[in-house]
Order: sequence, then structure tokens, then C-alpha cells
Amino acid sequence: MIKKQIIYKTYRHLSVRVLRDVDRDRYDIRFTQSEYPTWSLWHKNVDELGMKELVQIYKIRAWVLQWLPPRLVHWLVTGS
Repeated sequence: MIKKQIIYKTYRHLSVRVLRDVDRDRYDIRFTQSEYPTWSLWHKNVDELGMKELVQIYKIRAWVLQWLPPRLVHWLVTGS
């Protein structure tokens, strides 16, 4: 199962990445924070409509959360 990266957008310490399976129209979406404390939300094997919806949601969240300190973002996203 080979994946091709089709979207990679960064917002300061946050990033949204979409990988597409070359054999099927299935997508993996990853929303991550690169600064300490790091975290990652990962959705695997999502169809095209779900991918578009999740990417839009995560882009908006990333744009809003980029202005907050990484520790506060970690607490808001993970709850710990």
C-alpha cells in the first residue's frame, strides 16, 4: 500500500497532511503539532468526501490554534 502526499499545509507549529493511496481512492488525514508537547490526530482509509470535510475542519482549527501557545493547544486537543 503506497501512499502519495497530496496536501501538506503548515500553520506555525501545526500541520495538516493528506496521503492518497495510489491503488484506491482512499485517503489518510493527519493533523499534528510539531513543538513540545507533540500530539497527532490520524484518520485512515477515509473516502474522498470525508477527506474534504476533515481537511476543511482541520485547516480552520489549525488557523485558529496557531495563535495559542503549544501547551494550551495540547490541552485543548487532547484534554490532558
